[in-house]
Amino acid sequence: MDAQQMTSIGWMVIKILTVIGLSLYSIYAAIIIRQEELMSKVLAETSEPILRLLSIIHFVASLVIIVLALILL
Repeated sequence: MDAQQMTSIGWMVIKILTVIGLSLYSIYAAIIIRQEELMSKVLAETSEPILRLLSIIHFVASLVIIVLALILL
Protein backbone atom coordinates (compact mmCIF):
# COMPACT_ATOMS: atom_id res chain seq x y z
CA MET A 1 0.00 0.00 0.00
CA ASP A 2 1.21 3.45 -0.82
CA ALA A 3 0.83 6.64 1.17
CA GLN A 4 -2.31 7.78 -0.66
CA GLN A 5 -4.18 4.55 0.17
CA MET A 6 -3.10 4.80 3.81
CA THR A 7 -4.36 8.39 3.96
CA SER A 8 -7.73 7.53 2.42
CA ILE A 9 -8.16 4.57 4.80
CA GLY A 10 -7.32 6.84 7.73
CA TRP A 11 -9.89 9.42 6.67
CA MET A 12 -12.51 6.70 6.19
CA VAL A 13 -11.88 5.44 9.73
CA ILE A 14 -12.21 8.99 11.09
CA LYS A 15 -15.50 9.47 9.20
CA ILE A 16 -16.93 6.19 10.49
CA LEU A 17 -15.91 7.03 14.06
CA THR A 18 -17.50 10.48 13.70
CA VAL A 19 -20.84 8.99 12.60
CA ILE A 20 -20.69 6.44 15.43
CA GLY A 21 -19.99 9.22 17.94
CA LEU A 22 -22.85 11.33 16.63
CA SER A 23 -25.15 8.30 16.84
CA LEU A 24 -24.20 7.78 20.47
CA TYR A 25 -24.92 11.44 21.15
CA SER A 26 -28.34 11.04 19.52
CA ILE A 27 -29.06 8.13 21.87
CA TYR A 28 -28.04 10.42 24.74
CA ALA A 29 -30.49 13.06 23.47
CA ALA A 30 -33.26 10.44 23.46
CA ILE A 31 -32.40 9.57 27.06
CA ILE A 32 -32.70 13.26 27.95
CA ILE A 33 -36.27 13.23 26.60
CA ARG A 34 -37.10 10.22 28.77
CA GLN A 35 -35.54 11.83 31.84
CA GLU A 36 -37.53 14.99 31.24
CA GLU A 37 -40.73 12.95 31.09
CA LEU A 38 -39.91 11.29 34.41
CA MET A 39 -38.97 14.62 35.97
CA SER A 40 -42.22 16.24 34.86
CA LYS A 41 -44.20 13.46 36.55
CA VAL A 42 -42.43 14.10 39.84
CA LEU A 43 -42.23 17.91 39.76
CA ALA A 44 -45.17 20.02 38.72
CA GLU A 45 -43.63 23.22 37.40
CA THR A 46 -44.79 25.89 35.00
CA SER A 47 -41.68 25.42 32.89
CA GLU A 48 -42.52 21.82 31.91
CA PRO A 49 -43.65 22.62 28.34
CA ILE A 50 -40.54 24.72 27.73
CA LEU A 51 -38.23 21.96 28.96
CA ARG A 52 -40.07 19.36 26.88
CA LEU A 53 -39.82 21.55 23.80
CA LEU A 54 -36.11 22.15 24.36
CA SER A 55 -35.38 18.46 24.83
CA ILE A 56 -37.28 17.56 21.67
CA ILE A 57 -35.51 20.30 19.69
CA HIS A 58 -32.21 18.99 21.03
CA PHE A 59 -33.05 15.44 19.88
CA VAL A 60 -34.20 16.57 16.43
CA ALA A 61 -31.07 18.69 16.03
CA SER A 62 -28.89 15.69 16.86
CA LEU A 63 -30.70 13.64 14.20
CA VAL A 64 -30.28 16.42 11.64
CA ILE A 65 -26.55 16.56 12.39
CA ILE A 66 -26.26 12.80 11.81
CA VAL A 67 -28.03 13.12 8.46
CA LEU A 68 -25.79 16.04 7.49
CA ALA A 69 -22.71 14.07 8.50
CA LEU A 70 -23.83 11.11 6.37
CA ILE A 71 -24.41 13.40 3.39
CA LEU A 72 -21.29 15.53 3.72
CA LEU A 73 -18.82 12.91 4.88
